[in-house]
Amino acid sequence: GRLALANATLEEASDLAQIIGRQALLDLTTTWQAYLSAVCGTDVFKNLSAEVEDRRATETLGALRPLFDSVASWAQATQEAIADSPGSAFQRLRSIDHPAVKTMAAFDLVDLGFRSGQSQEAMGAIDSLESLASAGGAGWASTLTAYGRALMSEEDAEPHLRQALEVSAPNQRPFDLARIRLALGIHLRRNRQRMEARPHLEQAIASFESMGTRPWAEQASRELRASGKTAR
Repeated sequence: GRLALANATLEEASDLAQIIGRQALLDLTTTWQAYLSAVCGTDVFKNLSAEVEDRRATETLGALRPLFDSVASWAQATQEAIADSPGSAFQRLRSIDHPAVKTMAAFDLVDLGFRSGQSQEAMGAIDSLESLASAGGAGWASTLTAYGRALMSEEDAEPHLRQALEVSAPNQRPFDLARIRLALGIHLRRNRQRMEARPHLEQAIASFESMGTRPWAEQASRELRASGKTAR
């Protein structure tokens, strides 16, 4: 959730890579910067994305190629999801084959799987996460499993969304948690529970704004206005 710090760290890494002449490291920092720019909705995404595509055609990446390609796919999928193209975004996520990036992008894979009508594949991912949670694996797996269950059964979404928030640690994946809180606020508002939806939407807005993730802050603000209240 500390995206400003992450971006500053990437800028330092980029400067260092140029100084020591490590082109592969420079390319990798560029693709991570493209991902952060997509998440934050900054104007530099287009330029960074074009630069990433240019670097894809080179042979300088070596062993970093799988990581580079996976992060690049995640960045493009994020941008397409924001542009309301869940189908193409989901297909990009499916192409991710680096284990670490696949794990980090699991929330998006589940979310976009249901949004794009690929519910069977999304449910398969949920089953894997549920097995991990049952085996005492990563704590976030329990949170994401509950979120996935909410997407599977829209009528019973509320208890699953509340469970996802309850089982999470306060500092655990704050961006994902803010998106879950946004989902709960949306669900409540659309089920005519406007008063109850507002605190969740306000908390989501505060989280998104503190992280600098403008597209999600704007979406949460629209939902809050639809509930009859304007963000402060």
